Amino acid sequence: MRRDEQFARTCFDRHLKALGLKGVRWRKGRNPPDYYLTAGSFSFAVEVTQVMESVEVGALKVTERGALAALSALEDEIEARAREAGTLNGAYALHLSPIPNLRTARRSLILGALAYIERTRYRDTADVETLARGTRGRDISIQKIGSSTSLVGSTKSIGGAKWRVEVQRELTSLLTTAVERKVTRLRRGRIPKVLLLVDAYSYAESTDWAVCSAACRLEPFHTVARAHGNHECQLLAGREPLCQAAA
Repeated sequence: MRRDEQFARTCFDRHLKALGLKGVRWRKGRNPPDYYLTAGSFSFAVEVTQVMESVEVGALKVTERGALAALSALEDEIEARAREAGTLNGAYALHLSPIPNLRTARRSLILGALAYIERTRYRDTADVETLARGTRGRDISIQKIGSSTSLVGSTKSIGGAKWRVEVQRELTSLLTTAVERKVTRLRRGRIPKVLLLVDAYSYAESTDWAVCSAACRLEPFHTVARAHGNHECQLLAGREPLCQAAA
């Protein structure tokens, strides 16, 4: 079971229990769907999908999850190679962003970081050094920030600030794509369908989700809900018995 599937299930289950529904039961689906849900005398096919930003990396577009994974792997290799070389003496902070040529620049980034670590190994702190420049202020840099412990940590910046109109335009596009994909995936099922959207898009508020989802074609689904925050559930569309009130 994927972590996002478990999170969405917990959010929606809490919502259903808050409604006072009896006989709520979940079982693993056939992929598709991700789950089968029974609520009283009603049965539903439940699909889960994450809604996340796409990041432009040169001519490519990758998901935020993919960009973070690539940056985390870069961080891990820099630390591992510095430890192996015996030069890691102090705490180093990487600032990582998805630069356009990350794959081809990876080797030079690692070598640049290792050279910086070696040069500063006997200093308590050192000035920041830019290893590569990206677009929209998304750079990759390294700085020695202390000497009491030896590690390489990082902060990661995926996207810049966005205007509200940009957020709503992007979220509408992401929701439309997610909904159309799940409609196709579940086209053969005959029982009512529930779509749970895990919010991994950090720019939008609940009002944005309400506005943007209203612009999408949600009719193929009995209920559509957003799973977010501390296991919160925002209903975006639906009918009884699953939508008597928003949690």
